[in-house]
Amino acid sequence: MHLLAYGVGPVMLVQLACYPVLLLTFGRPGLRLPWFLADSSAIAILVGVAPWIGFMAAQTRRGRPWWSGVPALLCQVVGAGMSLNTMLALVRSTRAGGVFVRTPKHRIVEAGQEWRDQDYVRVGDPRALVEGVAAVAAFSIPPIALAMHQFLIAIYAGMFGLGFLLVAALSLVDFVEVMALRRLGSRALARMRVAAPAVGLMGVAAILLLLAAQLPEPFEDGYGHWLIAANLASTGQLHDPLFGMEDTWLPGYHVLAAAVLQLFGLWQLGLLKALSALLGLATAACVYLLAPNVRQARFAVVLLVLNPVFLFTSGSAVVEPLMTALVSGAALAAVKGRMKLAALLAAMACVTSTKAWIWVTAAAALALIAAIRSRAGLRRRATALGWAVPALGALVFLQLGFAPASHSIARGTVEVVSATARGSVPEGALGRIGELFTTFGLAALPLFALGAVGAGIALRRPAALHTRFVHVPALAYLAVIFGLVAIGVYSGSHRYLYPALPALALLSAAALDRHAQGAVRLLAVGATALLAVAFLPVFASFADHNVGLVAAGRAAAGSPDVLLTDSPVVAYYSGKRPVDITGSQALPLDRARALEWMRSRAVSTVVVEDISYYRSTAVFPDLARGSASPPFAWLGRQSTYQVSGGKTVHAYRLGNARTLESIYPGLDADISPAPPRGKTAPLAKGVVLRAGATQVAGEGLGFGVPIVHYTDGWVYSHATLDVDRSTPTTAIWQRTFQLDQIGGDAAHGYRFVAIPSRGAIQVTYTVDSTGISVNVKVISLAAGYSEVGILNEQSATFSDFAAENQATLRDAAFANWVPVTGGWARLRSASLGVEWSVPAVSGASLHGGRELVPPDFDWSGLDYVFPASFAGTTYHINVQEAR
Repeated sequence: MHLLAYGVGPVMLVQLACYPVLLLTFGRPGLRLPWFLADSSAIAILVGVAPWIGFMAAQTRRGRPWWSGVPALLCQVVGAGMSLNTMLALVRSTRAGGVFVRTPKHRIVEAGQEWRDQDYVRVGDPRALVEGVAAVAAFSIPPIALAMHQFLIAIYAGMFGLGFLLVAALSLVDFVEVMALRRLGSRALARMRVAAPAVGLMGVAAILLLLAAQLPEPFEDGYGHWLIAANLASTGQLHDPLFGMEDTWLPGYHVLAAAVLQLFGLWQLGLLKALSALLGLATAACVYLLAPNVRQARFAVVLLVLNPVFLFTSGSAVVEPLMTALVSGAALAAVKGRMKLAALLAAMACVTSTKAWIWVTAAAALALIAAIRSRAGLRRRATALGWAVPALGALVFLQLGFAPASHSIARGTVEVVSATARGSVPEGALGRIGELFTTFGLAALPLFALGAVGAGIALRRPAALHTRFVHVPALAYLAVIFGLVAIGVYSGSHRYLYPALPALALLSAAALDRHAQGAVRLLAVGATALLAVAFLPVFASFADHNVGLVAAGRAAAGSPDVLLTDSPVVAYYSGKRPVDITGSQALPLDRARALEWMRSRAVSTVVVEDISYYRSTAVFPDLARGSASPPFAWLGRQSTYQVSGGKTVHAYRLGNARTLESIYPGLDADISPAPPRGKTAPLAKGVVLRAGATQVAGEGLGFGVPIVHYTDGWVYSHATLDVDRSTPTTAIWQRTFQLDQIGGDAAHGYRFVAIPSRGAIQVTYTVDSTGISVNVKVISLAAGYSEVGILNEQSATFSDFAAENQATLRDAAFANWVPVTGGWARLRSASLGVEWSVPAVSGASLHGGRELVPPDFDWSGLDYVFPASFAGTTYHINVQEAR
């Protein structure tokens, strides 16, 4: 290294270029370096770590602890990243008159001199783009190296990639700083440095909020908002197909969410959750700007973002994050004297949620009182109150025209009564208030405790703008919410506390800044962080109560036509379009008329919850109890839909013909005619698998399909006769295959030709939660056959073959004829997350095979071949989620 000096850069690039060659040659199993080369590489490793040891030793010689030299680890990372730059500088130096310049030399010779405003600084160095490409190339090596168990190569390639990325990122930072100084003046750098801590704080807050948004959606309301937005995006109609909640929920959030879904896809619930997280970040930014000084701003943001109620609600697809961001923005604009902007944001909040009406009314009332008590002129008083006119006008118009507040109270009262009857909500005002205080009030305990102290300080100055536009409206909001919970209008969700949290965070920060010492401040922040960690399993468990509904939705995904359900969770996981989903609220109360209504709308699947005020429970009480009677039949195993602590859920199929049966949620067995595809398009198929709404048989013939070998070729089936022998609890299908097609080989031009039937073979399929039982029975067979095959085929997506005591074969390694010598064989699809297996059957040989040559061939199967004198067989196909 010392001899090479700057030449070490090109040598490092050669080292990186050798990694792909090493992986291609010595990376495969069975190929290893000679022992003397492998052992000597340990010396190279010692040389590599020598700089780290040297830095640490130097620190100890200076009287510092050894670990203060640990940052030296970054030196090699940066050195690896600079290797490409050094190589380019070396190439330039070889030209006529060239000079070796590895890094810019800025000639800083006086105190206070800035390199960024020097004339010779290069802006937008194209080498940064080359380094970015090199980073991508280097980062592509570690996954391959890890798969080949070449860990040292993975580590060093990752170090190169990190180095290239770091150097390219620093070049980007330099570019921004230089452009700021040259175009905006020297003050821009000072502003950037002042803003850097705030930007860093908001960056950490954004990461926390987006991480919280990765939790499963905890509220049915979140799925309900998605359904309205998806319906608006897909049909242009603002309508809730289940409950008609458009008369209660205001349209502001749904218009915004529909725009997101229109751009990125109807089922992008994750993007709606991320949108809520960004709205929570906007609220945190407003809190930062509302604080009177930087220290209070930082405390307020930390206390707010770490609060469990704020953190986890901001990651849900509900209306509160948008409403709170608008209200906080309006308060900030009013405090800063931007009254027109405040009026706009307040009006937008009033068309987003009726909860915003409380804030607007309280702030307007305070403004009115202040105007009455003011000695200013009439015009000035009117100006002070004018900001509230658009918002008050919007809420009066909405209430008089559509009565959303009245509908909200009516619906909320019914929900509370039903939840109380189920035991989900305590009886009595004190019980409901106590539960709200002792559960979700505990999650916000630091804010409530410190906010009370801060409120005492703020209320001493009632004329202050923060008091009028932030603190008092928030306290009034809390008082109204607790009152509504007490009288039984609201059930007491923690989401109701969310809009008051920004004001409580500001009050808490004021209390800490004025009265607390450093240790107390850290204790408050630490307690808030610990509460967030402690409540993580609590908030995560909310989604667990929806597991049964999720399973029912996935089970309904494969059923054709319309789904009837009162659960937006089921609607989302069914994957059906909003126009193919309906609720039970429109059902006639008479059972016969209700059935006629359902048939007229092509309803094929019904998911019922035992909720007293749902119309389906009143019309079909037997279904709500879990009792199926014609024309209803169970859809899948009902125990899958029952979850401890969750709602009682049952899924049914409506109709006489039963062509689909759930094996497990999201995967069905389908006996309906499969669409003709590829080479086997003229042939009859057996039972196929359906993942969601899509059959996954490809060109494969399905499960349990007989073929017979005669001297003139293999004989297949085209005509079939089906009989549905299903019971209310079990799907049983009987298909009789007529052997009336021959071909697929060279003798017949690789086509299938119709022939007189050479017999019939009856196959009975019985579907349960473990898979499909197949019973094959010969009805008649013309003499002269030598073999009988029973095919079990799906699409070539099942590309992972395994068998007892045999090597696993994947993709191209899985050929079209692989004998199975053990007691079982299995096929797996990683993309579908499904696998199925069959046992060896006495008297038959078992073979696996796969072909994928679009558009003619797309199959993968496990096929039995029986010798002559075949009378029938029975076997079970195990179907499960891929392990």
